[in-house]
Amino acid sequence: MRVNLGNEAPIEGYRDPESGDPELVRYRRVEGGKRVTHVDIPSGKSMGDAFRLVTGLVPYHFAKGAGPVWVESESPGLTALLAEHYGLDPDKAGRPADWKKE
Repeated sequence: MRVNLGNEAPIEGYRDPESGDPELVRYRRVEGGKRVTHVDIPSGKSMGDAFRLVTGLVPYHFAKGAGPVWVESESPGLTALLAEHYGLDPDKAGRPADWKKE
């Protein structure tokens, strides 16, 4: 199952080979506007597992303090659970028309 998250504050991990700790993963903002963060949930995972997987990945893809501005998935229950967690209206949690499909 795939979960898509509207990301207005994307970040990316990188390593700085010139630093004192070249193996340390650092994070920086990704310029360029809106992004869709895709999370593929392995088959056989429970809704709770899927919820924990998605919420655990958000800090590595969204700027500090930011979260999804919309959520969509093949599971209405998971979409509603994630929408509630991120303070989104569950009835309007899906992808808005102004976010292109990828």
